[in-house]
Amino acid sequence: VKSTSVRTAAAKAVGLLGEAGMKWVSQLCAMALEDSSREVRAAAARALATLGGTRGLLVKELAHALGDKSRTPEVRAAAAEALVAQGTGAADQAEALTQTLIEDDCEEVRLAAASGLLALGNDVAAGLSEQLLRAALHDESSQVQFAAAQALCALGSEAMIGNNRLDNALRDRDSGVRWGAAETMPALRGEAKLSSEALVKALSDESWAVRRSAADVLGFLGRVAAPQSGKLLGAALRDKDADVRRAAADVIAEQGEAAVGHAAQLASLVKDKDNYVRSSAARALGKMGMAAAAHAEVLADALRSIDVDLRRTAAEALSAMGPAALNFAEQLTAARDLDSDEDVRLAATKALAALGVS
Repeated sequence: VKSTSVRTAAAKAVGLLGEAGMKWVSQLCAMALEDSSREVRAAAARALATLGGTRGLLVKELAHALGDKSRTPEVRAAAAEALVAQGTGAADQAEALTQTLIEDDCEEVRLAAASGLLALGNDVAAGLSEQLLRAALHDESSQVQFAAAQALCALGSEAMIGNNRLDNALRDRDSGVRWGAAETMPALRGEAKLSSEALVKALSDESWAVRRSAADVLGFLGRVAAPQSGKLLGAALRDKDADVRRAAADVIAEQGEAAVGHAAQLASLVKDKDNYVRSSAARALGKMGMAAAAHAEVLADALRSIDVDLRRTAAEALSAMGPAALNFAEQLTAARDLDSDEDVRLAATKALAALGVS
């Protein structure tokens, strides 16, 4: 059948037949591995998982296809995706997925394996942490690195990673290794506090990607990292790369009033040339609440910006400024009554209500 939609519908229908559909298992397996359409392959894999019955034998067949280098990369990647679709029945194959992640020479296949391990989450044995970390730090593909790092983070406290290992990786000569280490840092959970100093140092890394990732992870740590991050977060707010400035503002938003020393810098960033930076800066000021009330005027001025997201975020931030924002009730009222955007009008309405203005 040439139609992708028809083949997809057929696979789904077989999956709903229960025992009656078992006679089409071999055809479904072939579809899951070799169909030219990813949509069809996914539908066939899910149908096989729904049918159950022969799951144990099927998982072994899929695992064999995954490691069979005579198969095309597309088939091996499809085998990884089909394995994960089998649910907990595929957890026993996490080792096969991990071996593929480390050894396969095709980026598409390694990415499918890493994504599969991420989908399995806590079903992945903690003993595989070392291989996942190796991929997160050293794979030549940033996509594979990221997926492996996320798989480690999904393991949470089960991940067997020492914080010293990542601290050292954050100082590696290879920027790709440093980036992978920053992306993996949330896997430490409770131990991450011990590594916040290394992350802060990564904020001044020569690679913008490392700086951005370090800022993102500091945001994950929140107030825990505030005492150590002050000076370098200030530098990150001045970074030439907009993604780094945005990430730094987001970190400060998570730290709230504990980071009020950055309020003046954030106020200047409300006028940044990058729209994402502007909105993140306004949001961070709002998270500081009355501690940043001295900068309420900047937010009031932003209510007249051509940037819709900034106008909305500014109104939301003013609602947290307390009495200082009452001086700008007129601007909020104008936003409530006249702004062209519904979300901005709603945010201004809520801000006025929070301030006790009808």
